[in-house]
Amino acid sequence: QKVPSYQPTAGGASLPGSPLFVDKDGDATLDAGDVYKMDPDPKETFGFGNTFRYRQWDLTAFFYGSVGSHAYDLNYGWANPYTILTYGSAGIQQLSNQIWSSANTKGTYPSVNYNEGTAALLVQSDVGLENTSFVRLRNLTLGYTLNNKAINSFARSIRIFVDAQNVFFLTGFKGGDPEVTYYSVKGAYA
Repeated sequence: QKVPSYQPTAGGASLPGSPLFVDKDGDATLDAGDVYKMDPDPKETFGFGNTFRYRQWDLTAFFYGSVGSHAYDLNYGWANPYTILTYGSAGIQQLSNQIWSSANTKGTYPSVNYNEGTAALLVQSDVGLENTSFVRLRNLTLGYTLNNKAINSFARSIRIFVDAQNVFFLTGFKGGDPEVTYYSVKGAYA
């Protein structure tokens, strides 16, 4: 595909394997009129739970999630060829087959030629921006209630339980936990 004339040249932005930027307003230049501002907040949030009882046993589950939010996949920083070359990062093996090269033209991340930090863009591009919709099993509690004559002399009943938090989550977000999207948090690269 031919590189548009308005494509930045700094930072390797006009070389093969670099993202192609969109001239939204059609004036053949990349300027403020081409910036799309995305709201990172979810369009909808939800939660639901229930308690199931069988004799003295009870099982409680609480799920919650969100739909329509977006965040940057911070793992991209580990696969960013510029970061690998300048900061001594070894990269992430899972992302190595996703970096564009002449041998891997189906790669979805820019090639080693592209360095967004020096591309002289007005704002950060959407490279690495992903949908962070998810559903999480926040709490799962299993309990057993003791209720007999020996206990009734000093208490109505005693409930013994185990509780697990953040049991699992379902998401299409490749960056790990969609609720942890900040630099320097839980293994982020910078």
